[in-house]
Amino acid sequence: MILADSDIKKHVAEGKIIITPYDVENVQSATVDFRLGNSFRIPNYDSADEYHGMITLDNKIDYHEVKKNEIVILPKHFILGTTLETLGLPNYLSARVDGKSSIGRKGLFTQNAGHIGPGFNGEITLELYNANDLPIKLVAGKPICQIEFHILFSPAEKVYRGRYQGQMGAQV
Repeated sequence: MILADSDIKKHVAEGKIIITPYDVENVQSATVDFRLGNSFRIPNYDSADEYHGMITLDNKIDYHEVKKNEIVILPKHFILGTTLETLGLPNYLSARVDGKSSIGRKGLFTQNAGHIGPGFNGEITLELYNANDLPIKLVAGKPICQIEFHILFSPAEKVYRGRYQGQMGAQV
């Protein structure tokens, strides 16, 4: 079951869903808009040279971190970004992250693994890809994605404790 706006507001008010900073104006009918933070990681494509100019799923690509309130993504380029908000989930909720349609229609793909497990706490790292033929300028504080909350049939026995637990800033 997906939480409606009234359920989301109630869960936040009761401290069951933690969104920091929280603005009730960002609550939509069945999602909460999250805004772009100011932490980015840009791939260092030179690090692929040791793999003969190719990225494989086994090799590691180096990223350099950039903290700024505005960033331009060149056409056909990819960077990591983060949300301004941190999210904390109880053991009986999971969440899904999706890009906002209005942004996708401008050629910016906001994608990530999508699923946020019960018990997760931290900022959300976003994979941002400019599919347009023109550069896209992003400004921190603007809505970038939406979070949808799902109630589990039973509370999770094994909550999220992975490597991204507590993450702050864009993480590789």
